[in-house]
Amino acid sequence: MPKRVKMKRIFTCILVLITTTLLWGQSGKHWYFNIDEDNLALRGYDPVSYFQNGAEGQPTDEPALGKGELTYQYEEVNYRFATPENRSAFINDPESYIPKFGGWCAYRLAQIPEEEGWGQSRIPAYPLNYRIIDGALYLFSKSSQGNARDLWEAHELPIMLKRANDFWESRKELAALVSEKPEGLNANARMENLLWDRFMGKWDGKGHQMIDTVQRTYSDFSPATWTFYYGYDGFCIQDDWKTELNFGGTWNGPAIRGYDPLKEEWHMTFIPINAGRSATWMMTGKFNSEKELEGFFDGTDWQGRPFQQRIYFYDISENHFSWKADRSYDGGKTWIKKFTYTECDRIETD
Repeated sequence: MPKRVKMKRIFTCILVLITTTLLWGQSGKHWYFNIDEDNLALRGYDPVSYFQNGAEGQPTDEPALGKGELTYQYEEVNYRFATPENRSAFINDPESYIPKFGGWCAYRLAQIPEEEGWGQSRIPAYPLNYRIIDGALYLFSKSSQGNARDLWEAHELPIMLKRANDFWESRKELAALVSEKPEGLNANARMENLLWDRFMGKWDGKGHQMIDTVQRTYSDFSPATWTFYYGYDGFCIQDDWKTELNFGGTWNGPAIRGYDPLKEEWHMTFIPINAGRSATWMMTGKFNSEKELEGFFDGTDWQGRPFQQRIYFYDISENHFSWKADRSYDGGKTWIKKFTYTECDRIETD
């Protein structure tokens, strides 16, 4: 695929996400579904009417808009119906009518990164753009740049169904990490952000840095607080490190962490205030099977010597976590274990 086409598709995907992002007051165990701030699904269209108005695979008429007085809540998601009969049919067998994949665009859940230049994502679907496949309702996004339903149909159906199903199951697994939508998180943000929910809040950090690599002796950092929160309208992770004795703010600073869905990794930038450019950390990282973060970056120390550094968040519990950095000055041949480390305990707040 030409690079220009790939870039156009990336831009279109981002544009659709931005222009269709809903408010983020969604609640309940299915807060991560494609619902509005009132937990309303399908923008108020009657889910039963999709099956009445559309033949298998080829919808003809538009589904009907539901009425507010004919609302029914199923698993904390609200559905509206055009007639009492449709409402009764849904109550008797809701799983036969609710849209697949929480109502998100089926194609964007299944899309192939090598084709789109973007990873699989939850993208809002247009409720009038749908297909009935094997008796189930599938929705698709649509914009002036193209119809995701056409892209879906250009691929082999079994492959797309498996990709979409697998990705949706991964979203459900991430959602299970929390009991409800975390405060501050945008409901449309990457669900990988939930891996950071354990860190949200303020921590007392006791840091140490090695000053003698032979004797393995350390100097203590000034006592510090490390605060994590959801930033940029709830779409990313931000954190602030603040020491009590900061010498003009030199070792204080903010960090921002964002998820790259194409490479499936985290990018982090830490900017120490009033420090040289070489002191800025730009790290990539991934969570391992134990949900511990492992990161890596290249840097330069205060003597101008280049180094490689491995970062770990580990021993994570509700009220404690450990952080350490291993350092190498010979291109990764040998490592100084625990060159810097910090033990963090949660600070209880009202």
